Amino acid sequence: MEEPQIATAGEFAELMDFIDLVFRPGQVGKRIVQRQYPHLYRDDKAHMKRHLVLRDAGEIVGQLAIHPLHLRVENLRLCAGGIGTVATHPDRRGQGIMGRLLAAATRLMGQRDYDLSILGGDRQRYGWFGWENAGTKVVFQVTQRCVGRPSPAERRLKLQCNPLMTPALCARLKKESQRRRVGVVRKPSEVEPIFRRTSRDIWVVRDGRRFAYLVLGGQGHQARPYERVDEAGGDVELVHSALRVLMGRFRLSALRAVAAPDPLDMHLYEPISSEWSSASDMMVKVLDTPRLLHKLEPLLREKMQRFGLVGSFVFESETGEKWGQLKAGGKSPQKLVLSERELVRLLFGHVPLEQMWHVGKEMEILARILPLKLFVPPLNHI
Repeated sequence: MEEPQIATAGEFAELMDFIDLVFRPGQVGKRIVQRQYPHLYRDDKAHMKRHLVLRDAGEIVGQLAIHPLHLRVENLRLCAGGIGTVATHPDRRGQGIMGRLLAAATRLMGQRDYDLSILGGDRQRYGWFGWENAGTKVVFQVTQRCVGRPSPAERRLKLQCNPLMTPALCARLKKESQRRRVGVVRKPSEVEPIFRRTSRDIWVVRDGRRFAYLVLGGQGHQARPYERVDEAGGDVELVHSALRVLMGRFRLSALRAVAAPDPLDMHLYEPISSEWSSASDMMVKVLDTPRLLHKLEPLLREKMQRFGLVGSFVFESETGEKWGQLKAGGKSPQKLVLSERELVRLLFGHVPLEQMWHVGKEMEILARILPLKLFVPPLNHI
């Protein structure tokens, strides 16, 4: 068996067929995954460099993709490698192919100076390789009873479904979607393909200078019948008006909305929701711990100063490797010895620290500033 290699443009058709074989069995040759994720799977050199391919006797037996994501964490930007379509040939499972691919991907992401790797999947499976549950998503149950019925004026609003994605509209969508302090930085070139995914409908409404948009989707990579709100933004009252109209038009009793742990989304969805809950949003692996802690230190120190906290901390691995430190006054630094997965939960976990550890004096301080919020919007899922 060969070592995993970066894919080339000439392998595109073969690679798409292999991905469909694993994820869309019975539909090989139809390019199902490519059509569902057109912003990720493209037949060009830059996008093919995202793929690692493992061959045996010339045949593809495994592959995964590493899609770059730039995460917003308050005033910081972190570069993450998003792992997608981790695929092993159905006849070759149990032969360590996934492990070899993940090890090669980890090395490659380190060479590309990614801070983190993120993926969605089974904690037991990927935990063996260093990924841990992290990030936070808030799930709202938006009900027709809470939304209410549209007024005569709202019924006269002009709602456009899947409008022409002009440069002006793309710029407006990018601006509105980037207002949150937690999420993903979208490049201008990414906006149109992200919003044009066939498994969703985008609705745009304007009222004078007021602007709002909603992205709705259903089950099984189908846009309709609508079951969820994948994203909404713009004028809050106009979003509510559009929801009243659309829920009435399509006779929807409820929609599920996945949102960022951000005041903007709470302000948007809380008034029209019957309930909400939060959960882990992804799995995270730290790729270079000393570099990441050095990058986070100014933000953590600023947060401590903001809350009037004093204390210094040294972070070490279980093997005694010094990872980094956080200095914000105090006499002698407190030493925290953590595994890699415990560090992920400390920095980015969904569960409050006091629920994860027996909280001593040092943890009481850190619990005021950690964990930091991470969130990947559904439109950016890989």
